[in-house]
Amino acid sequence: MPGELGGRTYDVLRRYVGPVGPVLGDLNASRVGFFVPPGTAAGWVATGVRGAGCGSWVVVPYPGRAAGGVRWISPPDGSGTLIDPVALELAMHEAAASHEPAPGQGG
Repeated sequence: MPGELGGRTYDVLRRYVGPVGPVLGDLNASRVGFFVPPGTAAGWVATGVRGAGCGSWVVVPYPGRAAGGVRWISPPDGSGTLIDPVALELAMHEAAASHEPAPGQGG
């Protein structure tokens, strides 16, 4: 998802669920990737939010290292645990709602 929304979403998740699960940041593209179970994003309709489907490749740096502008915001812990899709969706809604533009500033 877009970096600004992704950063706010990550902050909401950390506040409410503690350890978040694997989250990847691409500073060059200003995007944040949340690792969720396969098929999660298929039912979501949101501008700028997209999922990597079956057969997609996601290149990630080794945990603890950065590669170009890509780095782990929250590295995988080795257990295979992914982010709870319900918690992520609720966090996205809260992050989007909490960033209402000031009167007269548009959106």
